Amino acid sequence: KPAEGLTLNASYAYTYTDIPLIPVTYAAAGVSTTVDQKFYIVFTPRNSASASADYEMALGGNGAAVKFHFDGNYSQSTQAFDQFPTHNDSSLIFNARVAFADIKLSDAGQKLTVAFWGRNVFDEQHVFRRDPSNSLPAVQTTNVYVGSISNTLGDYGNFNAPRTFGVEATINF
Repeated sequence: KPAEGLTLNASYAYTYTDIPLIPVTYAAAGVSTTVDQKFYIVFTPRNSASASADYEMALGGNGAAVKFHFDGNYSQSTQAFDQFPTHNDSSLIFNARVAFADIKLSDAGQKLTVAFWGRNVFDEQHVFRRDPSNSLPAVQTTNVYVGSISNTLGDYGNFNAPRTFGVEATINF
C-alpha cells in the first residue's frame, strides 16, 4: 500500500516440468510394438506473472466510495495436450472494474453498489488450445513420428474470449 487508498500486487511463477519417457505398447494387426513416448504437463507455463492495482476513495460523507481495479495476467505458451509438443499461444490479458460502492439507500442500512467491468479490455486474441492430432501420425516418440501422415487435416484450435463488458448492481441490507 504505497499511498492512501492504493493497493498494488504482483506475482511471478516459474515452473519447470520434465516427465521421463514412458514406454507405451501399441498393437496393430497382431503385432505389438513398444516405443518410448514423451508426455507433457498441460496448461502449465514455464513463466507466468500477474499484477494489479486497486484504488479506493471516499465519495461524499456517508461511507460511499468509488473503487478502481486494473489487472494484467501473462502466461508463456505451453502444451494444451499431454502427448504433443505443440504449444498454444502466449497471452497477456488486462481486466478493469470501476465501482460506486456503499451508496446509502436508507437509514435502515441498505446500500447500493453499481460496477462497470471489462475483461480482456484491449481485445487481445490468442489460441489457448491448439490440437495437432489431425496433422500428426499416430505415435510420437522422442523426435520421430510412427504411422501414416496421409489424409491429415491439419492443426485446429480454440481462441480466447473477446473483449467483454458488463454492469452489475448489488443491494446489501
